[in-house]
Amino acid sequence: MAALAAQQGKNVLLVDCDLSRRGVTRLIDADPEAGVLEAAVNPDIWQALITPEPETGLHVMPAARLGDPWRRLFDEPRLGELVNHWRAHYDLIVLDCPPSAISAEAAMLTRVADRCLLIVSWDDTPGADVRQMMRRLRHNAPEDINLHLNRAPVELLDQVLSGLRAEI
Repeated sequence: MAALAAQQGKNVLLVDCDLSRRGVTRLIDADPEAGVLEAAVNPDIWQALITPEPETGLHVMPAARLGDPWRRLFDEPRLGELVNHWRAHYDLIVLDCPPSAISAEAAMLTRVADRCLLIVSWDDTPGADVRQMMRRLRHNAPEDINLHLNRAPVELLDQVLSGLRAEI
């Protein structure tokens, strides 16, 4: 989503907020000394930590390796200040968070978000986990929580469309 928006001319920042897995950071093949957590401690240094993705022009705020596994991004008191700096410079900020099913961290990070998009895989995410994630997100998230369903079977789409046709 972030890369597509950047390719369409938007000024986009993709932030790797999953400090343990660092998926976005690995995707751009980076291993920085400092990243989003360090920027949240000292928001004045954030611009020096941005890594541009050459193919799309997307700006990426990577996550450095954690020295202390108990540190959490949402615990940093200056995180809101950092997000305000980003808002002043970017049209769209995408926070790539840890999976909500295994961590409450994503729900806590929604406190600084304007919108929340929960991405669920049909064949990989039990329904009970989706309900639990939605409850966690509703507690802290902005009013709108959107759900994106990946890898749903075609038959499911047929059922939904048939139901809509019947209502019309």
